[in-house]
Amino acid sequence: MASSRDDLREGVLLFGLAVSSGGLAGLLAVVFRVSLELSKASLRGYLALRLLEPALGPLGIILLPAGGILLVGLLARTFGKEAQGHGVPQILQSIAQKDGRMRPLAIVLGVVAPSITIGAGGSVGREGPIALTGAALGSLLGQVLRLERRHLYLLLGCGAAGGIGAIFNAPLAGGFFALEIVMGGFVPQAIFPVFVAGLAGNLVYREFFGAAPVLSAPGLSLPAAPAVVLSLLLGVGGAL
Repeated sequence: MASSRDDLREGVLLFGLAVSSGGLAGLLAVVFRVSLELSKASLRGYLALRLLEPALGPLGIILLPAGGILLVGLLARTFGKEAQGHGVPQILQSIAQKDGRMRPLAIVLGVVAPSITIGAGGSVGREGPIALTGAALGSLLGQVLRLERRHLYLLLGCGAAGGIGAIFNAPLAGGFFALEIVMGGFVPQAIFPVFVAGLAGNLVYREFFGAAPVLSAPGLSLPAAPAVVLSLLLGVGGAL
């Protein structure tokens, strides 16, 4: 009987932590998007179009991304590796080598560094940085509460799920991302918490930016019979 109560208590605790880490990651995604927009407006909008391009011509357009990369490199050299790389390798390293512990600095650098790079015209995606910052937020929450290692791992996944589910307005994608990439597979104990976290992050994000899809797809119609046959042949050829 005591064991059942303990299991129930742990389940309620994990549910609350999943909602909290996912919701906080959703707020972090809001900050990240605002930071991106401000960076684009100030760097590409003002600095490039009003200062560099009139003064240097096409050379100014080239110098802006180079300057952004140089600045991010200096941040990484000064403050740590959280400012460089894709983001996911840092999460996996923390799980494999640091018992799920990530520095709070990763939250700040995970927002600032990609904002500078993207704002300057560099080629960086949003999934890596928001996964890193969300996971770092989940790790920080677990460290503050002095949770054991297995719960820290779970909160890393919940934070990443909340961030991905928010920034792409796709809560299920956030859950699958956390399970497959962060957790390394469909761990039964993690399935419910990470999907709850992805939904929590998405709901928070929608309060600020609405429910419009981030990636729109054109309308599709059923192709003619010859196109279906060619598609089948293409699939077989690709498989071979």
